[in-house]
This record gives sequence, C-alpha cells and structure tokens, in this order.
Amino acid sequence: MNLSDFGLGALNLSTRSRLMMFNKTYADAHGYVSVCVCVFGIVTNLFNVSVLTRKHMGTPVNQILTWLAVSDLLTMVSYIPFALHFYCQLHNRVEQLHERNSHAWMSFLVFHINITSTTHTISIWMCVTLAIIRYIHITNPTKTNGFQLKRIQQTRIVIIIVYISSAVVLIPNDLSNELHETLQGNKTIYYLEDLKLGRPGTETTVLINVWMYAMIAKLVPCLLMSIFGGLLVYNIHVKIRHRQKVLQISGKSSIRLVRAFTHDKNVNSCDNVIYSNRTPTRYFNCLQRMH
Repeated sequence: MNLSDFGLGALNLSTRSRLMMFNKTYADAHGYVSVCVCVFGIVTNLFNVSVLTRKHMGTPVNQILTWLAVSDLLTMVSYIPFALHFYCQLHNRVEQLHERNSHAWMSFLVFHINITSTTHTISIWMCVTLAIIRYIHITNPTKTNGFQLKRIQQTRIVIIIVYISSAVVLIPNDLSNELHETLQGNKTIYYLEDLKLGRPGTETTVLINVWMYAMIAKLVPCLLMSIFGGLLVYNIHVKIRHRQKVLQISGKSSIRLVRAFTHDKNVNSCDNVIYSNRTPTRYFNCLQRMH
C-alpha cells in the first residue's frame, strides 16, 4: 500500500516524504499505544458493567450504558491480538511476511475487521438510543414503579433489536472481505482483496456496501443524536424557565400573605428583595430585621 492508494499520488516529493516518515514513525508506536489504551478500556468497561448491573441500578439508561460498555469491550478484546501481531511483532518485516500473512492470521484479520465494524455500529446506535431515552425521560418522566418496569422491558427489547439488526445489516459488508493467496519464493502468503476504493474499476456492489455502511453507521446516527440532543437541551431549558416562573409566583404570593397579616408599612421597603432574588427567603429575613 502506498500514498497513491489514498489519492495522494499528486503530492510533491517533499510532502510525500514527510507523510511517509510520519507514517513509519507513528506505525512503529501505534501497536504499543493501542494495546495500552485497549487494556485500560477493558478494565474500566468491566468495572462499568459490574457497577451498572447491580440490582438497585436497574434503570433504562443504565441498561443502555451496560450494553454500550459490552460492545466497546468486544471491540478492544479483538484489537489487542491484532495490534500485537500486525504492529508490535512483525510490522514491516518483509522477510517474515509469510508468518505475518499466514492463513490463520489473515483469517483472524477478516474476523477482526467484521467484528469491530459490527460492534462499532452497535456502540453508535446505543448512543442514539441513549439520546432518545433521555429525551423521553425529560418530556414524559416515570411516575410509578409499574411504568418504570415497563420502560425497562421496552429498553431491553430495543437493545436486542440494535444488536441483531447491526449484525444483519452489515452482512454484505462482511462478505466483501475476501482472502487471496500468492507465492513469494517458495512460501504462500495471503492478502485481502483490493477493493480499489477511490480508483477506476471499483465494483458497484463495493460502492453500495461502502455507502450503506457510511449511512447506517455514520451519517444517520450522527443526525439523530444531533436532533435528540438539541431537543433534550431545549426541553431542559424550558423546564428551568418554568420552574423559575413558579418560584417567582410563589414568592409574590408569600409577600401578599405576610402583608395581609402584618399590616406593616415597612413591608413595602422589602418588596424589591423578592424581585431581585426570586426567592422569598431573603424577603422574610428583611422583615425580621425590621421587627
């Protein structure tokens, strides 16, 4: 694979050399960095699952967060052996290409590509589900235990649908990853089929799979999260303003009640307190100082 594969063949020589140098430097460190990140992520996600699955933590939001942690956990578990073999041990070693690209390891690479694309899609749609559930909770909060249990059951069904549909929808994308073999000297090495993305000769089915994955796993989820995130912020703002109005009205009612009982002319001097602070507490403190 070279820069022309990414449409960068027209770059001048100095830019190409700098990019190649950066690619080599980062590739040498990528495996070790990613393994550390994955180990940390596995530990923290196991901790999240152990906490969120406790009996008193059984809420719709916590259920979504639990299965979001599970999908991220699967992604990182698969990435560790991939990074160790293809980046840490045998990266850029041409003389050991037959070991690096053996049938067993290249079959694992196909599995890794398919499973991580599926779990990544699951994680994204779990985030969409989380945004929708939070919006529903703000606009229509649960008032009884029975209603809460019903929402928990509905959330479980949605989680199952997300997991199954993500796996099924990506089957065409998974089938496009095929292994081929070639001889290098007296050794057989295996490689993934070149899909020729961004170059002439790309098959129509490949383009359909790429666009389908981009729409299902990227564009549509981001659009839905933006919509429901915006609606969530708007409804929270509306509820805050409504609460402030209720407090202001209750404060004015308290003033009228106190004035009716005290008939004190000095009460008028404290009227500005309630309007400036929007709470009757300081108003009553003002009255106490006068008496």
